[in-house]
Amino acid sequence: MVITLLITVPAAGEKIRALIVDEVHVQTESEYKKTVDICLEEMAAVYIEGDSRFLMGLKIELLLSNQLKKYFDSFGLAIYKKLSQPLKKGIQTLTGERAFFHHLPHLNRIYIAIPVVEDELNGSPLPVGSFRLDKPVYTDEFPILISIIPIMKGIPNSVIDKRFFLTVSPIIEKKGLLELFIQHPSGSEDEPIELFIDDQLIENLIAIREIESGIHHLRVKSSAFKEVNATFTIESGKTNRVEILLEAIASLLFIEAPQGAEVYLDGEKLVDYSNRNFRLDEGDHIVRIKVGDYSLSKRFSTKKGKNYHLSCIFDILINED
Repeated sequence: MVITLLITVPAAGEKIRALIVDEVHVQTESEYKKTVDICLEEMAAVYIEGDSRFLMGLKIELLLSNQLKKYFDSFGLAIYKKLSQPLKKGIQTLTGERAFFHHLPHLNRIYIAIPVVEDELNGSPLPVGSFRLDKPVYTDEFPILISIIPIMKGIPNSVIDKRFFLTVSPIIEKKGLLELFIQHPSGSEDEPIELFIDDQLIENLIAIREIESGIHHLRVKSSAFKEVNATFTIESGKTNRVEILLEAIASLLFIEAPQGAEVYLDGEKLVDYSNRNFRLDEGDHIVRIKVGDYSLSKRFSTKKGKNYHLSCIFDILINED
């Protein structure tokens, strides 16, 4: 069987008669990986999905069986970008720009690195049998087409229908997004706070920020709220939402009163006051203590973070006739 080359090279670009058999929609997350299989002259379309701000490139891994490896010099791997029309499965004719072409080396595994931003992959190490595109394929030049094409005649029938396995995975910058949600107690939204990430003061308290991947420490300081210390993790290419619930620094009231006394704070009777303490808001308060027919009242003011101890002693007067 003779295989004919279906790709021509006009001066203004390449006319491609594409047989698209599969699609890869790359998610820009470090753990994403998808494998498709194609035969000679079949094509796989590769798209980029989602937020690509941390995407440095794509890694294409081509796996050949030992039988295909014997005919390594009969095949070439081609990548096309800037396609003239939307892609669909099946046969269609379109034009595009060839981004890469090379005959297959005598290896079972071949790797192709496709940068999507300028100079980002130049220093990245690649395995043996790897290729790196000299120029990036920018995200607006996707989707791309990947194909295995014959470059020699006389390929036996037993090889023509053998499948090549393509695995596509993203190369993600070691950064992610921190989405920080800080909830103030009602009525205290204007109270100032200081935010530290890894002991560095953050001047601009924006809700979403880029941050290096890894484990980080967050600290919130304020004269109005209890200090918050938290640890969070950022994964490459992902968004981590961290919620911080601020708790107002409360004043506490401890009460010591005669047994059987009734204690009222701001008009509300306190139950079991001898075995507990009571939270106080900053400001003015009034306490009233009643023992039998006797009653005493007192006004007092509280400040944030200060605790108060209330003692009530009824005097006993002895008169001598």
